Amino acid sequence: MIGEWQELDANGPFQIESLDAAQVTLKKNEAYYDADRITLEEIMILADEGLDSEPDGIHPIPYGTDEATIESLEGELVDVPRSGVFYLKPNVDEYPFDDADFRRSLALALNREALEDSLARAEVTTERLLVTDDAELNPSLDGEAAALFEDVLERLEEDEIEIELLSFVDDEARQIAQTIETELEKLPGLQVNVVELPLGDKVRKEVAGEYALSLSGWQPDYPAFSAYLTQFETDNYLNSSGFADKSFDRSMEQARTTEALDERNETYRQAEKRLLEEAVVIPIYQAGRSYTVDSKYAEIGFPVIGPSYVLTFSKVYEK
Repeated sequence: MIGEWQELDANGPFQIESLDAAQVTLKKNEAYYDADRITLEEIMILADEGLDSEPDGIHPIPYGTDEATIESLEGELVDVPRSGVFYLKPNVDEYPFDDADFRRSLALALNREALEDSLARAEVTTERLLVTDDAELNPSLDGEAAALFEDVLERLEEDEIEIELLSFVDDEARQIAQTIETELEKLPGLQVNVVELPLGDKVRKEVAGEYALSLSGWQPDYPAFSAYLTQFETDNYLNSSGFADKSFDRSMEQARTTEALDERNETYRQAEKRLLEEAVVIPIYQAGRSYTVDSKYAEIGFPVIGPSYVLTFSKVYEK
């Protein structure tokens, strides 16, 4: 809620000049240590109620915008892949997710092509957790989902299995979760119940380990493969999956003590491979963001990790 405006000090490249419910105005900070490189004198951030008017400047395209509207926009369309990845995260301490073959049957049953229509323009399906890695990885997750699931039912002496999928209160997440429910329930004898929670409540349940299967996501805050993997180490405080594996922990420790980057990254790939083969994480899609950018702007930075875009070194050319 916007209250009475008060002047704020800042030490970054821009300062807040004014703020209200409709607009934030930033001005160049002349006291910034690198002020000579800042070419933008003023930035206006407008409240976005949709794309019903022609965008000006850099305009993130909201989820759910139809293709006809997107194609009608003036300016260059830019699709930016991000380092974030969304996946299914089972709690391996919870029955029946403590059974590796049960988890593998779900991983094999997930048809990512069926999810493509639910994704935003710049988002792409993936089978990798390390979505910033260009190297090929071939985890051994062979077999037929229904046959493996049938073996699990027989071994667990169950006629059917009912599971709960924890999801977000969000239009995109709702479509994805419903599609996952449909795809997984193609396994004869499996029932999936989707439970939507506000983000804060969902995170609290995950951190406490009070969940069985979660539609989860991760956005690394530094550009290294380890940023994706440390959360699955046995004693890591972010490990809410219950996964504890000495082989995985040894690989992580070996990678950390390897000086050569190529060798270190290959060790991290092997650690990722173990997570995928144990179906401790079931990747779904890589995050991305689409923008329409006015042609008068040049040299806009679109980082893979960190903020969605960087205006520090941006330039404006008058039409």
